[in-house]
Amino acid sequence: MILLGTDGTSEAMDRARTALNGSGITAIPATSPLDLKLQSTGRLLQGLAVLACLGTFVAIAIAGLSLAVATASAILDRKRVLGLMRLMGMPVSVLRRIITREAAVPLLTVLLLSVGLGFLVAWLMVTFIDDSYRVAWPAPDYFMALGLSLLLALGAVTATFSLIRSNTAMTATRFE
Repeated sequence: MILLGTDGTSEAMDRARTALNGSGITAIPATSPLDLKLQSTGRLLQGLAVLACLGTFVAIAIAGLSLAVATASAILDRKRVLGLMRLMGMPVSVLRRIITREAAVPLLTVLLLSVGLGFLVAWLMVTFIDDSYRVAWPAPDYFMALGLSLLLALGAVTATFSLIRSNTAMTATRFE
């Protein structure tokens, strides 16, 4: 470790850093206490970003499973009504579109609210940690995660389509 005293101005720090880095004495680039503080804050923000990604994937998995269970439950609860609609001549494809719309409206509403609240929480956390940081548009990874979650939701709803055909067949509709 080499300690070099300066008068603390940014010009003196840059001259000292340039002299040390150019001399070949050090194996790693010269750093100042301010550099270490910025690196520490950067590591904290990077750790929070990784934690947010992990939380997002866990939430997406739970939400996809919950959506599939809720959709299947809605189909089973309305087994008789959907069966009567089929007996009156409604094609299965129309029933599938109805179920998809019933799942899509709340899903998109919650997705938009979650994105808005996520930006609000991110802004509050970032400005609380350090006022010099600003919240900007997210990286493409964020939009890829949103797309992945929408694909998972679509897959969860699509997985319940087999229930529509089997529970709305003519033999499944009974009058009691």
